[in-house]
Amino acid sequence: MLIISSCLYFISGLVMLWSPNVYIPLYISEIAPSDIRGQLNTLPQFTGSGGMFLSYCMVFTMSLSASPSWRLMLGVLSIPSLLYFALTVFYLPESPRWLVSKGRMLEAKQVLQSLRGMGDVSG
Repeated sequence: MLIISSCLYFISGLVMLWSPNVYIPLYISEIAPSDIRGQLNTLPQFTGSGGMFLSYCMVFTMSLSASPSWRLMLGVLSIPSLLYFALTVFYLPESPRWLVSKGRMLEAKQVLQSLRGMGDVSG
């Protein structure tokens, strides 16, 4: 299992090395109003660090039980990734810039209107 996880970690590093784009900060920059864009771009880093801290606290608390289960400790950590996956697949709209690049102007306008909460998004 350690060999497999180290191989996957290595492969994911290579994928990120040769990635042609940086999607998450770019997506946030595209959809965020200019007055809070900087704050929203720091959010992924903050939530990642906060999530690691909370997972360490949870595992430490679980280790204090009379018979700690290492499988449960590691298995529980997969729940946030499933939640993230579900939210991304079912609730995250396409990038308005990507929609415009594909000629889907009306859809891009609708996405911006729903994200910004206003009817006029021409600016």
